[in-house]
Amino acid sequence: MFKLHPIPDADFCCPFCEGALQPQGWYMPGMRILADLRCDDCDQEYYGDLPSGHGLCFPMLLNKTTGEVWDQYQASWFASWLHVGYRDRQKTPVPFTSEEFRPIRQPIVLNCLDAMYGHGLLKLVHAQHYLDYYQEYDLIVIVPRWLRWLVPQDVAAIWTIDLPLRQGHEWNDWIAQEIQQRLAQFDHGWLASAYAHSFSELHVERFTQIQPFPIEEWDDQLNQLTVTFIWREDRLWVDSHIQQWRDRRFPGRLGRMWKKLAAQWFPALQEQTQQVIQLAEQLRQCYPQIRFVIAGLGKAGGLPDWITDLRTQTITEDVERSWCELYAQSQVIVGIHGSNMLLPSAHAATVIELMPNDRLGNVMQDLLLIPEAESRFAVFRYRFVPLESSPQVIAATIKSMIQTLPFAMIYLKSFQQTPCFNQPEVVTKRYRQSRLRELARPAS
Repeated sequence: MFKLHPIPDADFCCPFCEGALQPQGWYMPGMRILADLRCDDCDQEYYGDLPSGHGLCFPMLLNKTTGEVWDQYQASWFASWLHVGYRDRQKTPVPFTSEEFRPIRQPIVLNCLDAMYGHGLLKLVHAQHYLDYYQEYDLIVIVPRWLRWLVPQDVAAIWTIDLPLRQGHEWNDWIAQEIQQRLAQFDHGWLASAYAHSFSELHVERFTQIQPFPIEEWDDQLNQLTVTFIWREDRLWVDSHIQQWRDRRFPGRLGRMWKKLAAQWFPALQEQTQQVIQLAEQLRQCYPQIRFVIAGLGKAGGLPDWITDLRTQTITEDVERSWCELYAQSQVIVGIHGSNMLLPSAHAATVIELMPNDRLGNVMQDLLLIPEAESRFAVFRYRFVPLESSPQVIAATIKSMIQTLPFAMIYLKSFQQTPCFNQPEVVTKRYRQSRLRELARPAS
């Protein structure tokens, strides 16, 4: 964490004279957490990103007079949000709800406002770190309304701001003044340096109040085999030739625009639907009693009756809770890379993620891994395959995971956790029992 109030810790140089900029205070007009800076040598004034969220890695500098942004780290998307937000800044009041659960003396502020669902959620999960390791401080969590239900217990206060995702990057002076007034009563305040990525100690049940799939009870849970496909319509599981043609013809921003158009293109959505149905049919041939579920943001309908369709075009707290309960019952989750995979990956037993070529550099950024001491077993549980993979390939991967996970728990996990060199009978007994249970199952 870093000092925030009354004068933040900030290390910036003037882009004109290269002199050290002097922090005068701080400013929080939304998702941006900024140092108020001044150059005593050339009389220029700036705002600079403080080290929280993406400001940890991509701190920008903005000239108060001209609105010019200095992007030393070439993170154009982050620089653009700052430039446009400041240019179009407003001071419109928004609903602001404060909940205090105990007296606050040494506040740490965790700002989870953002324009991206995944970024906001990933910031929030860092609350666990501050609750566990900074217990002498009082954690204040700032969240948009859509994240309120996920705030863990034991925080000192929750400040909820009704700010839709589409407005998450906006600069609102009213929000800044409201936050400053609330922190002005304290002699000192600190800033949580929550980067928008997960960490290995995460326990998601502290946020959703839902226990993840009980992996140690895998054999017992197979009585109700559940495979869930996470649906989205702006990044599609369609023919690889279409994807490759798009990547060549429309790189970068044009490619992203193509995805949005594809969501409105009926044949593309129809093709994705057929891909998912084929996957379900392949699995049903081996597991006639399978519960195959589709969940996510989209229009329901157009599926066989034996497939459970939980898609919706309106996401509410109740919908998200019910989805998380489904994920925690799922032996396998399948979905396309993106923030749609965060909560599923944190609850399900295993994950298969379809990776588009243009997202390969972001691998793992959309997963909340269940704490796993044995890294090899974690690799078994979380699989990454090309987006071009056919339903047949995905079905074969799922079948192999279902059939071999009990053995993987033994030869990838138990060998590390049991004194197998001194007590080999302990491990071998587990392996033989698991093998006999597998052989006793009816042939598919």
